[in-house]
Amino acid sequence: MSVLPTPSASSESDAHEADARIQALHDLGLLDGASSDAFDRSVRIASRALRAPVSLFSLVDDRRQVFKAQTGLTGPFAETGQTPLSHSFCRHVVTNRAPLIVTDAREHPRVRENLAIRDLGVVAYLGVPVRSPDGHVLGALCAIQGTPRDWTEDEVALLGDIAADVDTIIALQVEKMERQRIRERLETSNGRLHHVLESTGDGIVLVDANWRIQYANGRFVDLTEIADDPTGKTLWDLFPEAVGNAFWREYHAAVDARETTRVVAYYPPLQRWFEADATPSSDGLTIFFRDITPRHEAEEARKLMIRELHHRIKNLFAILTGLVSMTARTTDTPTAMAKALRQRLHSLARAHELIRPAVTLEATETSDTTCQRQSKIRPRGGAKPGQYWGAERHG
Repeated sequence: MSVLPTPSASSESDAHEADARIQALHDLGLLDGASSDAFDRSVRIASRALRAPVSLFSLVDDRRQVFKAQTGLTGPFAETGQTPLSHSFCRHVVTNRAPLIVTDAREHPRVRENLAIRDLGVVAYLGVPVRSPDGHVLGALCAIQGTPRDWTEDEVALLGDIAADVDTIIALQVEKMERQRIRERLETSNGRLHHVLESTGDGIVLVDANWRIQYANGRFVDLTEIADDPTGKTLWDLFPEAVGNAFWREYHAAVDARETTRVVAYYPPLQRWFEADATPSSDGLTIFFRDITPRHEAEEARKLMIRELHHRIKNLFAILTGLVSMTARTTDTPTAMAKALRQRLHSLARAHELIRPAVTLEATETSDTTCQRQSKIRPRGGAKPGQYWGAERHG
């Protein structure tokens, strides 16, 4: 005894396919969109090739059929471009996913109660499936005649070939829609990226393999005080002083070694210190610039203060050594030496309290003077104004 599928399982499968098909119709935007010349040509070709007075390309959802293209149809349904499913032969093509061949609809068991016989004058009908790129049957391409007709195998095959062209047109439209969606996503992504690049605190410049600038953000223009748009110019056209110098050598080394390089450089024309990270790519170099002049000046001031502190601590040790030696020569016992040494240290502390305000003022003035002098510091190695020099490189 054979085992047949349960009706419930078949019903669930059909319902799932119907939901997926209708979702595909809406995703493709075919139901409510305007027709196209390509669809119109297809129905005209079908009408002429099969010598049928009416030809339709119908899309079927769960409550109506929509005429995406039509020729030869008249009356109110032709004007509205759709009918309820009660007037649809094409829905049977969709449901069965196979051609429907009707010689005389008035005698056909599947469609003889269909209202299209009375309201649209459908008697002979030949319909074949139209599919989406993912295989869903979206509707049917059909030929209609108001009198009985025996459709031949060649006519069924011919209409199937024309329907295959309609499938191709739909696939091309889907591809066009997908390209448009990708383009919109790219435009959105590029807009966000441009906002990030323009709002960052770093100057950013992209150069190609010939050192020609492809992009420079506003911060780069502000930092370098370039008057004109740098796009299209080479990096060395903008900074000729760098050619052959440490700045130039480090960037070329980064490209040759295919590794990220950091260069700390002093730019005499602007009297500023810059830190730049250069990252090679397959077609050029991306450089991030930042002005580190305040940081560099603070670092130099800190180094100067540390040197001054070391110097004063050495002086203090020298004074203490002298006090110990002098006290040792003028006392006879450890107790006397300790007493005399304590008195001299107390005297030294009182003297320091008297001069501390002056020392504090001197330290403040020294720090201010140091910061003012940073813009006049000459590059190391005796480089002259107008030259670049690299302080460090980090691979």
